[in-house]
Amino acid sequence: MYPKNAASPEKIAIGAVVQISDGAVQTSGCTVRILTSGDAEGDGGGTTAYSTDGIVLYTPTQVESNHASFILIAKKTGCIPASITVVPTLSATPGQAVCADTQKVDVETIKTQAVTCASPTTVPTSIASPTNITAGTIATVTNLTNLPTIPNDWIAAAGVKADAVTKIQTGLATPTNITAGTITTVTNLTNAPTNGDLTATMKTSAQTAANAALVANNLDHFMKTPVSDITKLGDSGGNEVPDSTVLSLMLCKGTDTDTYSHTTDSMEAVRDKLPTNLEDMSITDTTGIVKADLVSILAYTLTETGGYLAAAFKKLFNVATPVLTCESVNQTIDNPTAAAIGTDAASKVLVTPAQKIVTDGSGFVTYANAAPPAASAIKTAIEASGSHLALIKAVTDKVDTIVEVVP
Repeated sequence: MYPKNAASPEKIAIGAVVQISDGAVQTSGCTVRILTSGDAEGDGGGTTAYSTDGIVLYTPTQVESNHASFILIAKKTGCIPASITVVPTLSATPGQAVCADTQKVDVETIKTQAVTCASPTTVPTSIASPTNITAGTIATVTNLTNLPTIPNDWIAAAGVKADAVTKIQTGLATPTNITAGTITTVTNLTNAPTNGDLTATMKTSAQTAANAALVANNLDHFMKTPVSDITKLGDSGGNEVPDSTVLSLMLCKGTDTDTYSHTTDSMEAVRDKLPTNLEDMSITDTTGIVKADLVSILAYTLTETGGYLAAAFKKLFNVATPVLTCESVNQTIDNPTAAAIGTDAASKVLVTPAQKIVTDGSGFVTYANAAPPAASAIKTAIEASGSHLALIKAVTDKVDTIVEVVP
C-alpha cells in the first residue's frame, strides 16, 4: 500500500540493472524513467540510489506519486532494464488504505438490523424457545424455575446486595456478644481483658507506628540516626532542628539554627576553652570576663610579641625570694652616704664630687673607702708618652737653643 500524494514519498525498489556482456549488476549510472497513467514517458524527477546488493531505489516526487498508478523503469546503455508498476492507495499515510464511501461497512448500522435466516441457514435449537435456553445471555427473566445447584464460590462479593449482608450479620451475632470478626467502631467497651500480652502482629504494628512518628518529628536523630549535614542542622541542611524551636533556642543565641557549630559551640568545645582546674577562674561580673591573675599569666601564653609580657612577669615574680617588693620600693633615703654604698659599687656609680671624692690623711685625693694610688702608678702616668710632663720637657729643651743664638 503505497501512499498517494504524500509530502515525503517512500522509496521504491525497482530492481537490478544487469550488464548484458558480463552479467554485472550496476551500482551507478542508471536512469529512472516514469510512465504515469494517461501521460507520456519521461525521466523521473526524484532521487535515485542503490542498495548494497545493487537494487535501484527510486524516491518519486510528490507530484509523481499523485496518480492512480505509475510505472518506473531503471535503464542503462548495454544493460537489461528493470521496471515496477505502483498502484497507490487513496491515503497519503503509508500503510493506510481508504475505501470509497460506497464500499464502506457500517458495523453500528448492521448490529441494529433484524437477521432473517434463509435456507440452508438454521437457528440452533439451544435458543429455539424461551422455555429451553441453554446458552447465550438472558436480558430479563420474569419467572425462573428449575434452578441448577450453585457450585462452590460461584457468587462473588459484587453479586451480593448490601442489605442482604446486613441481614446475615444481624442473624449471626448481637452487639453485646461478639466473639469473632472485626469491630469497626466501639461506643462503650465493657468487660475488657485486664491481663495478657499483645500479639506479635500488634507489637510490630505499634513499633512501626512509633518509629514513623519519631522520624516524622525528627526525634530519631537524637540517638540513632545521624543528621544529614553536621554543619547545618537547620533549613540549609537536613532541618533536623527547625528554627525557633526550643532545642534551636538552646543551641544558638538567635533564631537561625544553622549558626550553631559543634566544633566551637558544643559542651565539649566550651569545656576545652576553660582551665583544667575550674577553681582557678574568677568571674568579675555578669558579662563573664575572667580576671587576668598571675596563675593565668604563668599557665597561658599571652598574645603580645614573642611572649615578652609573660616572660617579664615570670622573671619578676616567679622567684623564691623576690628582690623587688613593696618594702624595697618604699624607701625614704634621698642622699645616701658613702658608707651606704658598697666598695665595689662606689667605683661604678657616677655621683657628685661632694658626695664621693675625698682626701686621705696625707692630702691625696682618692675614692671614698678606697686606698690611694701606688707610687709606681703615679710614676708611670707622669712618664707616659704624651703626658703633661713630657710636653713641658719638650718646650724647655727649646729654651737653650734660643739663648745660644741671641747676640
